[in-house]
Amino acid sequence: MTQLGNEYERKQVYQIRCGHCQSALTNRGMNAVLLSDRSVQLFSTDLVPNTLGFVQGDYSAASCTCRVRDTACLNCGNVVGYHVNVPCKVCLSQPNNGHYWMFRSADIKPYQIFAHCKHYTNFLPKKSNKKYSEWEVRRSPVIMGLRAWCW
Repeated sequence: MTQLGNEYERKQVYQIRCGHCQSALTNRGMNAVLLSDRSVQLFSTDLVPNTLGFVQGDYSAASCTCRVRDTACLNCGNVVGYHVNVPCKVCLSQPNNGHYWMFRSADIKPYQIFAHCKHYTNFLPKKSNKKYSEWEVRRSPVIMGLRAWCW
């Protein structure tokens, strides 16, 4: 496996909560950095959170030519991040995890999701009466309804 693949497999999964009202925004958050300025720490997710709404229209990002649009918590209305609608060539050319829903660290509260897979084998989806090997259990992305990387 490549170095990049190993890096993404080691990433922890976070529940992201609104920093203003504490509403859960997603259970699929990951720690990230801004591709155009790696000193900026963010959180991101890969699926559209149904807890966010768009704010006004698209604009150009400050540090590159990506087209982005702010997102706000549907519970309290505060802006918590943005969605990358059209990534620029520079950002697309860099290694990335495919997450386009970004959360600003100052506006959210991340809570690391801990799941130790071997204790939750009864909650794994069953396609048959097959017993899962330890490797399959440790690699499963579904633990009690949460997406979690297991160790």
